[in-house]
Amino acid sequence: MASDNKIPIDLARYGLEALSHLPRSRWTEADVDALLDAMSAEGVAPSLNIDFNLQTIKLLLDTASCRRCGRCCLPKPGQPAGRAMAREDELKEIARRTGLSHRQLVGYTGSYKLPRLKHFRFIKLPCPFYEPSGCRIYDFRPLVCRCYPITDTPRQGGRSFVKINIGCDYGRDVYKAVHRILVQEEAEAGGSG
Repeated sequence: MASDNKIPIDLARYGLEALSHLPRSRWTEADVDALLDAMSAEGVAPSLNIDFNLQTIKLLLDTASCRRCGRCCLPKPGQPAGRAMAREDELKEIARRTGLSHRQLVGYTGSYKLPRLKHFRFIKLPCPFYEPSGCRIYDFRPLVCRCYPITDTPRQGGRSFVKINIGCDYGRDVYKAVHRILVQEEAEAGGSG
């Protein structure tokens, strides 16, 4: 799974420098929870040296289950207003399935100024389709919503790598699954971390 089997995190920043001297296989669940709590408190989504592609996204998403808590649908406290990206064809499907006109739906969205994003619109958070009982469009939500908590982070050379949003239990579970997979890969390779 991993391109170089490393989770590049400044452990000292989170008061967990002792973990940097241990192989991942010796980290306890409490260690991983402490790291996730510290990063989550800062709004940090850990970036992994794992190529960001549809196969990887599916593999990662299949390691856990969405709780439909709605945290991805709401703005994050203390952070700038969030948004979810949607393609025009996705907006048309949402309009068709909700009974809204495309024009009404476009009223909920904004456009991107970058030419490479001209076929996308953004839905401002809080998402108008999220209600306390859950997402009204869950079965036909945009791809970006289907991929959450996995996002990408561009790196040098034009490649993108996986970033896991850990602000919800789903993201935490995915991160913990990646941690277990990397520990297993290290054991199989005979490495110590």
